[in-house]
Amino acid sequence: MAISNTHFQSAYSVQPAGLVGEVADQNGNNDFASRINGEASASIAAGLAVMRDSSAKETKVKAVAGTSPELLGVAVASTRQSADNSDNRTYAAGDDIRILTQGTAWMEAAGTLAAGDAVYIVNTGADQGKPGPASLGGTYPGVTLTWNKALAAGQARIERMTFDADLVTSNVFNCDVFGTAIDAITFNTSHDVTMGQIVDAIIEAGADNLLSATLSDQAGNNRTIDVVSFAFANTAILTNSVVTAGASQAGVTEAAVQTGYAPASFSCTVDGDTIGPVVWSGSHDDTMQNIAAQLAGHSKVASAVVTIDEDAFDPTITLTGANYAADDIDVASATVTGGEATPATVTVDNEATPGVAQTAVLWADAGVVVGGTDGETVKISVAVLPKP
Repeated sequence: MAISNTHFQSAYSVQPAGLVGEVADQNGNNDFASRINGEASASIAAGLAVMRDSSAKETKVKAVAGTSPELLGVAVASTRQSADNSDNRTYAAGDDIRILTQGTAWMEAAGTLAAGDAVYIVNTGADQGKPGPASLGGTYPGVTLTWNKALAAGQARIERMTFDADLVTSNVFNCDVFGTAIDAITFNTSHDVTMGQIVDAIIEAGADNLLSATLSDQAGNNRTIDVVSFAFANTAILTNSVVTAGASQAGVTEAAVQTGYAPASFSCTVDGDTIGPVVWSGSHDDTMQNIAAQLAGHSKVASAVVTIDEDAFDPTITLTGANYAADDIDVASATVTGGEATPATVTVDNEATPGVAQTAVLWADAGVVVGGTDGETVKISVAVLPKP
C-alpha cells in the first residue's frame, strides 16, 4: 500500500511593500492620465502627488504647492523608466508623466500614517508631494473675545423741574424742550391748573423725543414736574426755564434725576475690516448672537460660537479661522460703548488656538491602506472623481 504525504502551509509571509512610485494593485480598478511636467526646470519623481497646472489644467501638472492645490493623482513609474529598482525614476521638466488618478500606489510617508487615516500632502520643503498625517496640516487659528459683564440696555434720562414758589396771577412761563420752545403759558385760574397746562405744553413740544411729563407732588405743593426722555441718551431735556411778569416770579431749576445712557454697542476690527456697530437688541444673549453672526461673516472666520452660561451672562465668543495659517485672524479695537456709566469691556486673545504655518493640505480623495512611519513606504488609495 502506497503511503502519501500531505503538506500544509503553516506560515505565511506578509507581502512586502512595493517600490515607491509603483502601482500597488496591478489588476485593480486603476485609471491613469497623461500630463506634461509643467515645472520650469524641476523634475518630479515617481511616487509624489501632483497638482494641475493652473495655467494649463488639461495638459500640465506641477509639484504640489500652495494652500488650495487641485490634486490630480500620483506620478507612477512608466515602462520607459528604469526597471532595475534604482533611484532613476523621475520625470524631467517637459516630460510626459504617467499619473494614477484612481487606484492604489506606493508612496514614501512624511510622518507616521496608520491604515484608515486621512491623507495630507506636503506642499513645501524636502517632503513636497509626499503623504503625511493631519498634524502636518497645521491647526486653524482661534480667537476668543471675553466680556467682563453683561451688555446693558441703557436707560432714559430723567429730569426734574422745580419751582421755588407758587405761580401767581399774570405770571408767564417759558422753557425749551430738547431745544424747542414751548408755547408760552400764562397763569390761568390757579397754580395747580397752570402747572397742568405747563405739563401739556412740555409734552407737545417734546413730541416723539419725550416719553412722559408728569406733575410730581414732591412736597405736597405741586411745584415739580418730572420728564423722561424717550431716547436712551444723556441729552439735556429742559433748558431756559423761566417765569416772567406778575407781581412775583417763582425761581425755576432743572436737574437730572437719572443719567441717560444709549444702549450698549459693540464694534471691533478683523484684519482691519470694521465689524459693527452691533447695538443691544432684546437681551444680552440675543446681542451676543448678533455680534457672533457679524463676526462669522468675515472671510477669515469659519465660525463664531457664543459660550452659553446658564448661571450667568454668556461671556465669550470663540472664532475659528477659515485658513490654516498662523495668526491668520487679528481682532483689534474691541470696544463696548453705552449701556451704563461703566460699559462692559472686552478682552481679546488672538492666540487662543495658535495656528502653524501650513505645510500640508488635505487630499479628500485619498486614504491610507497600509501605513508606516516616517520614510517608510505606504500604500495610498486615490480616487479623483469625476475622472480627469
